[in-house]
Amino acid sequence: MNKSLMLILLSTSLLIGCNYAPPVEEKPDHTAAKKEIRAAFNQYKSAILSQDGAKTVEYITKNTVDYFEGILDKVKFAEKETILDLSLADQSQILLIRRFFPKEEILGFDGKRLYAATINEGLTGEPLKTMSIGLVAVKGDKGKAQMVLDGTKTAVFFDFLKEDKQWKLDITTTLVMTTKSIQLQAREANLAVTAYLLDMLQLEGKDRELIWEPLEAS
Repeated sequence: MNKSLMLILLSTSLLIGCNYAPPVEEKPDHTAAKKEIRAAFNQYKSAILSQDGAKTVEYITKNTVDYFEGILDKVKFAEKETILDLSLADQSQILLIRRFFPKEEILGFDGKRLYAATINEGLTGEPLKTMSIGLVAVKGDKGKAQMVLDGTKTAVFFDFLKEDKQWKLDITTTLVMTTKSIQLQAREANLAVTAYLLDMLQLEGKDRELIWEPLEAS
């Protein structure tokens, strides 16, 4: 190949290279997903405020149901020492269930029925009255939504997962906030957290000890 032909080919390849631009990867449009997450949260909130446990269960993740299965197991079998080793959020759930549901009813629960029952009895929901969500971010089948309380943005984010084509809320990610809230309220009441929990449950005398006994032993 002569030098002139080589220069022509080289020049052509350089020009092609200079004019080539890699395709710009378009960012996925999550507008619809964000709208669905907001709708799911509002429906979840509405169901809780209406004390419609069955409806509320439609908007919680499998992970949330599994969490309540674990709580139910501890309600039935855990002794005081075991419970005190758990987070304050877990402790409050276990004691609350032992306090307000009869043994026969608890034995008929599974994770979904337990969660629904707490909603039906109005044991959850008061903080939701002034709660909404702000910023929403989506990545694939996962979403995060910022908690807004009394119109003020917080550092707490709800986790959402798309399961069975429906956006659902994973409440286990907010349990840290529950623990901190209990600690704060106990300090404000100038009580140890355990004493505060028992006071909150309106337990007196021997009932303050009986509440720690495993359900299956009672």
